Amino acid sequence: MENLVQYLIYKKNPLRQLGIIGLKRAHLEADIERNKKILDESAAEFGPHQNLTNAQRTLAQFKCQEALYDHALQKWISRLIFAAAGPIVLGLFVLKNLKHSPKRPVKVFVFNLGSISYAKSEFLTEDFLSGSVGKDIGVYLGFKEIKFMAQTVFSNPQYILHPKLIVNVMRWLAAYAWVVKYHEPKTIATFFEGTASSSLLTQYLNDQGIQHYNFAHGEHFRFDCYSAYANFNRYVIWGRHFENVQIEKHCRSEMFSIRAPDHFKKYFFEIRNLQKINQKQLTVLIHSGVEKGRVEYDHLLGLLKELPLRWKVVLRPHPVDRASWPQVKVDLEIDLQKSGYPMTLDVELPERIPMTESVKQSPVFVGSASAALLEALLAGCKIIYLPGRLKNPDVIERHRISVNVFSFQHDNVQPDFKTFINSEFVKTQDEDFKIHYLFELD
Repeated sequence: MENLVQYLIYKKNPLRQLGIIGLKRAHLEADIERNKKILDESAAEFGPHQNLTNAQRTLAQFKCQEALYDHALQKWISRLIFAAAGPIVLGLFVLKNLKHSPKRPVKVFVFNLGSISYAKSEFLTEDFLSGSVGKDIGVYLGFKEIKFMAQTVFSNPQYILHPKLIVNVMRWLAAYAWVVKYHEPKTIATFFEGTASSSLLTQYLNDQGIQHYNFAHGEHFRFDCYSAYANFNRYVIWGRHFENVQIEKHCRSEMFSIRAPDHFKKYFFEIRNLQKINQKQLTVLIHSGVEKGRVEYDHLLGLLKELPLRWKVVLRPHPVDRASWPQVKVDLEIDLQKSGYPMTLDVELPERIPMTESVKQSPVFVGSASAALLEALLAGCKIIYLPGRLKNPDVIERHRISVNVFSFQHDNVQPDFKTFINSEFVKTQDEDFKIHYLFELD
């Protein structure tokens, strides 16, 4: 049952590859104007966000995601598929109620979708438990949950037109209900702003006197409205810049609490003061968007061709990317060989070398829309953005034209590129201010 929902919404399958369901367009080029148009249209449809119920916020967030990722034909085919799957999923969830688990009451339960240490340091309690859906967390749908869902649809008839949303809500509602039944928490915390069901689940928990906390799942961008309207009792976010981005996306300003993860302070106050790195090493952060055929790959290939001799290149995959990076390594080495720039690329696996150690070895990091780039910058490394999801104006705006940040375009190589990678990281009060613009670390 969980596998069915995973298959329909997340896993690679023929329906997703054809663009019928799923997020085929997940790796979009940055388009702030398109994002603004979606938000403006949503505001015109739903009215001032301050007046919306949690059920309306969930619907508004879902429609923003559809407008951002799906074309019209995909929306309608997806609706037919999920309309057929909905009753099956509901029936399977109800049947699962026959399986009982032992109760273990806790004060705080955290859905294991991000950095548990980030959440745990917020509560400072030993009465703390975390778990993963489908592994430590079962599903439960009782009369209370079915009544809650029925009342939501009755009060918001538009839900009937979006069976994909209903299936997604049912999936998470069943998981939350299981946690409530068997752990009786006072607070449920998660990394959940990108899931449209989040606001409705806040309502479900609050109706039972349970608080719903969210911790920023990576950084936030102005070109991507997938997390618009998300609502929690408390939303812990990395810095003032990211808070402002979310407020622009119709999130409530009152719920935000600014606190960067504790290890960010370690980067800034400890690693940043280490002696300069003499090694000529360029670390490339690989995620599923940096693969052959995508714009990021083309720019990365162009960057490596411009790299001075004697530089070592290391590929560091994203922690959850276990599929694309081996082929990226093969493709890059073949294309470099064909172009007359033979190069052997090393690999640095994050489970073997943590980021706190990686930044001590490499003075320059390269990537595209990766939060690890910000970690490297905090640690005193220079960073290069590959054009793709982020474009030059976005980089300049969010980093206040930092001399430690570079945006590379291989079809129009900036003349100071080699100077940039060979020069030392600039430690000045002005540069520190540009980091504090993103994070409040004091």
